[in-house]
Amino acid sequence: MTPSDRANRQFWAARRANAPRAPLKLSVADFIAEANKQLCADKSYVSGTRFVVAEAPGGGPPIPTWEGPEAMRPVIQRIFQRLVTRFELPVPFRIDRVV
Repeated sequence: MTPSDRANRQFWAARRANAPRAPLKLSVADFIAEANKQLCADKSYVSGTRFVVAEAPGGGPPIPTWEGPEAMRPVIQRIFQRLVTRFELPVPFRIDRVV
């Protein structure tokens, strides 16, 4: 086997191993906990920013959202996009803040 053949075989083996998987279903509380863990580990983290669960107006299901300075919106969106490929939420995430 030539080095090129071996590299090609290793490339496709790695692609199969990293194949997309179905998202894991998480509760809202577990999703928020994981999001906050990743947010605090991010190099762009600003104190006072966090993912939260807000009460829905009219007594509906809780709404996952975030708190913090508006400048953190791109960081929140980036972390959320990364998490939504791995995890599934039972309710929609609200990027616009609940007042």
